[in-house]
Amino acid sequence: MVIECKNKQDRKKGWYALQFDDKRIVFVRAQFCRRVRGFPTSDFSMVDIADEKGNVVIGFSRNHGDPLVPARNISEQEAVRLRIPEHLEIVSGNLTQIDRLLSPHI
Repeated sequence: MVIECKNKQDRKKGWYALQFDDKRIVFVRAQFCRRVRGFPTSDFSMVDIADEKGNVVIGFSRNHGDPLVPARNISEQEAVRLRIPEHLEIVSGNLTQIDRLLSPHI
């Protein structure tokens, strides 16, 4: 399962939340995945290149599986009130609880 947040003005600010397993969600920043045939897919690989401080400066993705249709699209207006995890950060939980998990008040 995947949730997508697109930013129409700045693609770099978009992100994806993918259910990694029953208890973990991984966040992928749109700026670090290159659309080959439509990210995300059911099977993909990512390569990130970091600077000397460990900050990711560029990333590439290679899609191997079938395209995933987002279970939900979060609008830019909704995303403003959420604490968006860093690129490849893993959050404990389930995507059905995304609003509570990303609430800055928890």
